[in-house]
Amino acid sequence: MLARSLGCLVCWCVLSLVALAQDSPEVIAAREARLKSMQQIAERFKVQVVKDDKPQAVPLLEAPLLRFNDPAREFHDATLWGWGEAGRPLCLLAIEQYGDRAWFECISLSSENSDPPAGPRFTAEADSLRWAPKAAGLEWKPFPSASPAADKAPRRLVQMKELLEQLRAYEVGRTGSKYELRLMPKPLIRYEDEKAELVDGAIFAFAYGTNPELLAILEARGPAAAAAWQVGFTRCGTAEPHVLLGDNEIFTLPYAKATGPESAYWNFSYQFKKPE
Repeated sequence: MLARSLGCLVCWCVLSLVALAQDSPEVIAAREARLKSMQQIAERFKVQVVKDDKPQAVPLLEAPLLRFNDPAREFHDATLWGWGEAGRPLCLLAIEQYGDRAWFECISLSSENSDPPAGPRFTAEADSLRWAPKAAGLEWKPFPSASPAADKAPRRLVQMKELLEQLRAYEVGRTGSKYELRLMPKPLIRYEDEKAELVDGAIFAFAYGTNPELLAILEARGPAAAAAWQVGFTRCGTAEPHVLLGDNEIFTLPYAKATGPESAYWNFSYQFKKPE
């Protein structure tokens, strides 16, 4: 009993020291500095949408939608940023830090044909980078057997969680390894757009640990009294995602072997110069 008590005391002391180290001023300052650096990078991206043949600036959302890490995959700090105004964000940017280098993921949330004669629906530019996706990022489908959207916002959030909890998601990596993904409990962002008959919408993440690998977007569209739920998915990583409802697979994409500046999902490494 004494040995067990001493062992517990040692463990408690070790955990306390670890907690203190994690919360030390140096650790906190380093974390804040990394966040500031990632925000400065996100602010370099200038997003424009083409409306009536004229480019219009799209603002960066003030705070990251998510801050996460994935020690198993060797990055220890990352953020997910969005650009948009009313309604669903137009596009997202994940910034993942691997030591001295950074990896980026540009993710389109456009659900329209982005390649009319006038040019791509939107562009994002920073330094020598120019992202101009030619394909839509989302394909919408009615959520099977979903009840009409509730008239109150709190109840609609409950509905969204109940619908997504019916799903199972996993991904297959480059080497064929399979990873189960968990539904993160809170939406990354929630939004509406009365003019577009978008009664309610939210972006949820299926994650490996805290790393979002797949995004599920739920929206209630139509007249407020009879808005119907629709769902769309998009990757937030290169792995091959799978979504199942019961025994039926309702979404999958191949492994992202090659992406580029015209892809709806573009991942790349890039070294930004530090601001003067």
